[in-house]
Amino acid sequence: AIQLGRLKLDQSAADFIPQWRGTSKAGITVRHLLTHTSGLKSSSLEAGLAFYTYAGTSTSLALNLPLTSAPGTTFDYDSSTVALQVLVKVVEGATGESFRSFAEKYVFRPAGMANTGYKGDDPATNGEQGDPALGIGLNTTCRDLARLGQLFHQKGRWENQQIFSSQFASDATSVQIPNAILPNIGAATYGFLHSFMFNTIGHMGGCGHVLATMPSGVTVAMM
Repeated sequence: AIQLGRLKLDQSAADFIPQWRGTSKAGITVRHLLTHTSGLKSSSLEAGLAFYTYAGTSTSLALNLPLTSAPGTTFDYDSSTVALQVLVKVVEGATGESFRSFAEKYVFRPAGMANTGYKGDDPATNGEQGDPALGIGLNTTCRDLARLGQLFHQKGRWENQQIFSSQFASDATSVQIPNAILPNIGAATYGFLHSFMFNTIGHMGGCGHVLATMPSGVTVAMM
């Protein structure tokens, strides 16, 4: 969306969420959501529901989370399991397309990720309907996941197409949060939804999934 000129990193999320305009949540930017520093706070129960059951109305839940710290001041990975859902409405508001179709058209398909798609947040349909569950709902394969890691290493370029800007790729894989505390890792450094671990850049999933790109450019995906 940034590459298409529809969105800016430091733009207020409230530009696309009418009920946030004129409130303290108007200080939350896209950058804050990508670095788990929005200041929105979910309870452990809310986070657990969103993480383990694709809790119905998780987008609505995210939009109504209380703001407990000034945006940009507190890194809270656990609460962002829910808070990330705000990005669904931000992207949809910025692009005029559903999040699913936008991701498919502008990221998955151009990067050759043919076996990748989002589960929904409606548990009554076993995740077949509802908004895409951003914190836990990406269904993919090792090969597709490795393509995603390699796409960031190649600065957003795949074959002859610039899928997202080289600046965004550099920002995402640079240190944005130097003193992050992550589950199962402890003290770490963090970019945009990327962590730095064992001399690699990537992410570890709650079910043992690993995406890691080495400095050499070799990307490893495990499930």
